[in-house]
Amino acid sequence: MDEAATARGAARASAHPPAARGAGVAELAAEAAALIDTGDHAAACALLLTATARHAAPPLLRRLVDAAFLSKDGAALRLAVLRTIEAELPGRARAGIAWQFMRGNRLREAYAVLTADPAILQDVSARRQVIATLNGIGRSAVAPEDLRWASRALVRRILNVDESGWSDSPFRFAPEEPVVAAPPPPRIGLDPLAPADAADVVRRTLLQAERQHQRLRNAPDVRVYTDVFVNRAGQIWRRDGVVVRSTGIPLLEDSAMAALDRAPVVNEGVLATGDTGNFNHWFANWLPGIAWRFEPGVPDLPILLRDDAPRFQAASLRLLGGADVPMAPVGAAAFVRRLHVCDRGSVRIDPGGAGRRLMERLAAAGDTPGGPPTADRLFISRRDSRRRRPDNEPEIEEAFVRQGFTPVMLSSLDLVDQIRLVRRASVIAGSHGAGLTLLFAARPGAVAYELLPFMPATLPVRICMARMSRMFGHPHRLWITPCDERTETWSADIPALEADLRGFLAEAAPSGA
Repeated sequence: MDEAATARGAARASAHPPAARGAGVAELAAEAAALIDTGDHAAACALLLTATARHAAPPLLRRLVDAAFLSKDGAALRLAVLRTIEAELPGRARAGIAWQFMRGNRLREAYAVLTADPAILQDVSARRQVIATLNGIGRSAVAPEDLRWASRALVRRILNVDESGWSDSPFRFAPEEPVVAAPPPPRIGLDPLAPADAADVVRRTLLQAERQHQRLRNAPDVRVYTDVFVNRAGQIWRRDGVVVRSTGIPLLEDSAMAALDRAPVVNEGVLATGDTGNFNHWFANWLPGIAWRFEPGVPDLPILLRDDAPRFQAASLRLLGGADVPMAPVGAAAFVRRLHVCDRGSVRIDPGGAGRRLMERLAAAGDTPGGPPTADRLFISRRDSRRRRPDNEPEIEEAFVRQGFTPVMLSSLDLVDQIRLVRRASVIAGSHGAGLTLLFAARPGAVAYELLPFMPATLPVRICMARMSRMFGHPHRLWITPCDERTETWSADIPALEADLRGFLAEAAPSGA
């Protein structure tokens, strides 16, 4: 921290009485917020370090963590960790600060802050935030292996989950087929402000994902749970209240109450509730996970959907099973006498995998006549998205328009029309987002161009579109942009992007495109 910033922060701190009263804490927090808003992060750190040395109030500690991250001051960040570990804090405040460290990829620090007070593990008011933080550490690609295992084990113990008590379903997935020769790995370009090692990190992650995929190339088993409750979150529990599938969160209180009341009864059904609202998760994991349901010889089992499921879910099921495919909405709780469940962790979208016939049937819907006007060069816009939108999105879109692309917001279209648009395009481009999931429906020979904000902790998840292109045979270009991983804000250098795009089109796009 520079001397001028320290002096400014110390002067501001000395102008306030000791922060032993609520008014003093609020005033100092507001002062720090003003410094952060004006970009004087170092002075905010100095002010807060002086204040928290006297009184480690939660608002000041939260501001200190923010200021330390923004100033990129390692010494301030270490002091913020120590102050939080030593402080006597309410459980929710401690969990919230641990969450800040986890979001900033300071994972050991997040774990240390969280577990510094064992009482937090029994604090019901903090439980959701505690589990969310531990789940974030457990799933992070940059967390050391021992830390990932420790975080996952702690979640299981907090939730006291018993995963036994199931039997094998009589129904099976279709057998796997040999994998056809894949195209070369995606090519990678770097925005001028992207980290210098970003391309190497992405290549390593792609290689690791490919190795993992090969290990999973076995048709997963289907389990049957007898006489259980299930809710819209995908949690499964028995009459005695024991949870057999938690989805990483405590059993929802309204679900436990609904089970005691009059939960609707379903004789037999297929689980499709849980974190299904994301377009990519639905098509890349959930649908392949119930592909066995549409195999010959399987009875017309109802498919259990969330009562608030997005419309694309029912639309995709009707494309697969016809207009009369049975579906049952699940809310706070439903009692199912025989519930068929596939472990989604072992399912991948794969043209040679167990769900291949299901994906072929969906793609074929794009060959039907009708639909909106098509474009040979399609740019999937994220103007309708609330997350990960680039700061200079209009300029990015204009750059693609100059190269002959037609922008479209897929959310305004029915699912079958979305598939038609992608199916009829020769070049599909866009920022990383759910719309690129439809690359599974692109016709042979189509190519893809994706802007990928560089977020190392979640990179194994975000390379999913490039992996999909490789499996389905589409040459794919990744343009890596810098990104603030805590806020998911990013932008692209337009001249560099457009020059790279021109080169990609000249080299990779089909002739005449």
